[in-house]
Amino acid sequence: MSDANLDKPAGDFAELAATSRFLRTVLLSRIAHDIRAPAGVVAGALHELESALGTTAAEHRVWLTMLNRGLKRLLRLADRLSMVAELEERPIQVARVRTDVGEMVKKSIEGATFVQSRSSVKVEALIDEGVFASVDARWLEPALVDVLCNAIRFAHRNVRVQVSAVTDASGSPTKASISIEDDGAGVAPEAMATLFHRLVSRPSGSGVGLSLSVAHAVVIGHNGALRVEPSTLAPGRGEARGARFVIEIDDVGGA
Repeated sequence: MSDANLDKPAGDFAELAATSRFLRTVLLSRIAHDIRAPAGVVAGALHELESALGTTAAEHRVWLTMLNRGLKRLLRLADRLSMVAELEERPIQVARVRTDVGEMVKKSIEGATFVQSRSSVKVEALIDEGVFASVDARWLEPALVDVLCNAIRFAHRNVRVQVSAVTDASGSPTKASISIEDDGAGVAPEAMATLFHRLVSRPSGSGVGLSLSVAHAVVIGHNGALRVEPSTLAPGRGEARGARFVIEIDDVGGA
């Protein structure tokens, strides 16, 4: 840092940071809009195409599915950019509703396996029934989809999703626990320090921290915790252990 910068009042740096954050928010919002608008046109055209094909649509199902998957990826990207823009402005505002966590996770698995389809990867779901928590599904469900997409993307052959209740000494449920693990290469040690940071280049060059940073902010916004640890699955290739992401949300009970 130069002597000139050392002489600058702290207020100047605060103003510069605020301006930078504002511009970043505007840019992210505009990019999200510019993706979503033409994607909406494509979605409408695709719907019309399927209607026009009528009974012959089944003959073109492979291509139609590819188009739908690509479209959903674009819309997912736009949604994540909008979420990041909102997070740049303020912490998330959650509207909690008593929710069946298992059913929410099942929907997230369905969404993730469609968007991040890999025929060589098996997704196993071990979901305890009757696990409820007060959450905002508008935020938490897409966050789960993002963590699941990462797991499917980096897995060798297996992904395991578990939902259970954490209980206290008396056996009463205190937290909902969601774990998502894969048998891939795991998280590199040098990536751990910035794993949940937004808009940070990864050492591997695999992204800029949109999905995991949003997921982390969403869980924290629910007064929950998100941690990463070595996977309990057998290594998919060599001796590398995969990653296991564990999400815990307080305020658990029955329906």
